[in-house]
Amino acid sequence: MKSSKITKYFHEDEDRSHQHQDKTLDTTNEQNTLIGHDIEMENAYAVEPCASIDNEKKNISEMSNILDIAFYLNRPLTNEEKVLVLKNIWVPSNNYEFPILESNKKRKLKFQISWLHSFPWLTYSKIKLGGFCKYCIVFAKYGGVGNQKLGKLVVEPFMNFKDALKVFRAHSANDYHVKAVLDAENFLNVFENRKVPIIQQIDNDRLIQVKENRKRLIPIIQCIILCGRENIPLRGHRDFGSFNIDG
Repeated sequence: MKSSKITKYFHEDEDRSHQHQDKTLDTTNEQNTLIGHDIEMENAYAVEPCASIDNEKKNISEMSNILDIAFYLNRPLTNEEKVLVLKNIWVPSNNYEFPILESNKKRKLKFQISWLHSFPWLTYSKIKLGGFCKYCIVFAKYGGVGNQKLGKLVVEPFMNFKDALKVFRAHSANDYHVKAVLDAENFLNVFENRKVPIIQQIDNDRLIQVKENRKRLIPIIQCIILCGRENIPLRGHRDFGSFNIDG
């Protein structure tokens, strides 16, 4: 009897040990599963450094293309685009490496950053690899004698760097360029509310003139009303005879 009780005791103890081991294994498996899930989530949201850098470079490249003057050639521009071209267009840095074009290889000529400082209207396009006048791109419609079509610096890039200074000085003196600069200054003043538009100025002058004319009519009308009430003739003390409009 005692032997069976002892045997039963050890069997129950062995069963409890197996149950504890099973629970421990289950807990360990659950922890490993959670850890594995966390690692998968981290890998899913992790961004490779190279991919992030490439995306950033791509975004910078796309932004610089949008700010390049070539993006605004030969098409109508909104007011916001005009402001962007006049004030926020892309400008190369002082250490920017301008390429040597095939047509300038013999002399090894290339665009000079100093030209941008000497001529504020000048801008460079890294897409077209040449120079443009930002004022004429926005406001010039015709150029030269007899309303000739616009060419270099306006609808086409300037690439003949041999005669650059000569061409730039001549362009600065062109009538259509001078007019474009004035139009640009007036546009920015109106757009930034520093100046009243010309049409509104004309309307304001007309309104002032109308008010002054109405003030002048008031005493005349009051005099007519008074003469009517008092039975006073408007032509003096005689209310008959011919009426002389020349006197």
